[in-house]
Amino acid sequence: MEHCKLVIVDLDGTLWDGILLEDGIGGLSPRADMVATLRALDQRGILLSIVSKNHPEDALAALEEFGLADLFVFPQITWDPKSDAVKRILKSVRFSPAHAVFVDDTAYERELVRAMLPDIGVTTPEELPSLATAPALTGHRTEESGARKRFYRDEELRQQAEAEHEGAYRSFLQEIGLEIRVGPANERCAERVAELVQRTNQINFSNNRYDQEQVRALLESARHRCFVVSAQDRFGPYGIIGFASIRDDGDGSAFIQDLMLSCRIQGRGVESALIATLAKLMSDAGHGEIVGLYRGTARNTHIANVYSRLGFTPVELGREGHHFSLDLTSPLPQAPSHVRVVHCDDVSAERNEGIPFVRRIVEDLVKHDVVSGKIIDVGAGWDGVLGEDCDQWLTRGENSHIRLDQETYPRTDIVANAQHMPDVDTDAFDSLLCLEVLEHCTNPFELSREILRVLRPGGAAVISAPMNYVIHEHPGDYWRFTPDGLKMLLNDGADVIREDVEGDPEHPVRTVLTIRKR
Repeated sequence: MEHCKLVIVDLDGTLWDGILLEDGIGGLSPRADMVATLRALDQRGILLSIVSKNHPEDALAALEEFGLADLFVFPQITWDPKSDAVKRILKSVRFSPAHAVFVDDTAYERELVRAMLPDIGVTTPEELPSLATAPALTGHRTEESGARKRFYRDEELRQQAEAEHEGAYRSFLQEIGLEIRVGPANERCAERVAELVQRTNQINFSNNRYDQEQVRALLESARHRCFVVSAQDRFGPYGIIGFASIRDDGDGSAFIQDLMLSCRIQGRGVESALIATLAKLMSDAGHGEIVGLYRGTARNTHIANVYSRLGFTPVELGREGHHFSLDLTSPLPQAPSHVRVVHCDDVSAERNEGIPFVRRIVEDLVKHDVVSGKIIDVGAGWDGVLGEDCDQWLTRGENSHIRLDQETYPRTDIVANAQHMPDVDTDAFDSLLCLEVLEHCTNPFELSREILRVLRPGGAAVISAPMNYVIHEHPGDYWRFTPDGLKMLLNDGADVIREDVEGDPEHPVRTVLTIRKR
C-alpha cells in the first residue's frame, strides 16, 4: 500500500453494529474500536469519508447523534453502487485510488470496489485497527495536517458553489477571489515542505523526494533559493500548498529544480501563476535565463505542456528530465488574471492582515469609539480589507460586526446587493463600513443613498475607494474616485469628520472618508 491519505468507511456493520434501515438509530451501537481508530487517523491528518447505502438524512442524523459527523468529508450516502460512490469521493479530493483505503464488512462490496479500482486498498472493520499502525497510515502531525479536514470542508463549499455557478468555469475563478502568497522557505515550514515533497504527485514537475534533513539542507544551500506558496479565496485558506527550489548553476541561468503544488489547488491556474512569479523574481535578480524541469510520470502527464504554454522552449532531454528554457530579457509570462499574487517575507507566519492603510484607520476609529455599536460591513467579502482577524479588535466591548455581501462567504450574515437592500431597515445601524466596494458597483450613487438610509442619524460611516490602483475585476471594476468625487457622493446627507489619503496627494492610491450622518 502506498502512503494513505484517505480512509473511506461503510456504516452498517462497519462503523456501527446494526442496520439503520431496520433497527433505527436506537438500535445501533457504534463500534468502539472503529471510532477510536478513526479518531486517531483524523489526528494524523488522514481524511475520512463515508460510503453507505442508506437514506442520507437518516444516516447523517445517526452520525450527529453519536457525535461522529465532524469526522467526515464528502460523504456519499446513496443507493448507487459503492464503487461509483468511491470514485466520486476520489474525484472530489483529487486523490488517486492508490492513496485510499476502503473499509466494509461485506466481502462482495470490497471485491466490487477492488475490481473497479484495482489500486485501492480494501480491508475489513476488524482489520483496520491493526492496519492503522502500518507505516502507510502514520500520516504527518504538522500544523497543516491538523487543519487538513477544515481545508477540505472549505473545498466542499467551493465545489458546491461551482456546481451552482451558471457561467463558464473561468468566470467562477474570477469570482472566488483567489490569492496566492509567495515567499522564501524557512525553518518553520521545513516539516510542511517535507510533507509536500513526499505526498505530492499530480502537480509535481520534478518528482524529487527529500526527507526532512534533505529539505533542511536544501533550504540552507547557498546555490538554491527556495520558496513556499500559500493560498486563500473567499471560501477560506488553503494553507501552504506549494514549494519551489531554484538552483544557480553559475552560468547566468536559474534552474527550477523543484516545483510542486497540492492537488487541492488543481485546475485553478496556480502553477502558471507561480512559474510566472518565479520568472519575474529571477529576472529581477539578474538572471538572463530560467530553465524549467519536467520529469514525467503516470500521474503528472496533465502538466507536461505547462512550460510550453507559458512561452518556454523545449531545449533537451537532460539527465534530470525534460528541460524548457525562457529568455528573461524577452517579455515575461503573466499570471492568470484571476490569480492575485502577493509577495511576502514569511508565508508561514503571515496572516491576511488586509489593506494596512485602511485597517489602521478603522482600528483607530474603533479605539476612539467613533465606529461602535451595531456595525454593518457592506461588501465585506472574505475580510480582505480589514484582515481575517478583524473581529478580535472590531467587536471590542458591546460592538457587533454584521457582514453583508451579494455572495455567500464563510462569515456572511446578510446576502444582498448593496445598491438595493430592501430587507435592511432604515436607520438600523450605529456604524457602517464600505471599504473598497464603490468601484465594483454599477451605480455608486445608488449605493451611497443606501449607505445613508441604513445608518442611523449621528452614526459614523467609513468609506474607502481607490484612485490610482490596478484593475481588479471581482465582480467588475467600473470606477475610480478622487477625494472630492468621493465626498460628492455623500455630501447631501452627511458631514466629513476625517479624510485620509494614501500616497502622494497629487496622485493618491486611495481615499478613506469618515462621515457622520446628519
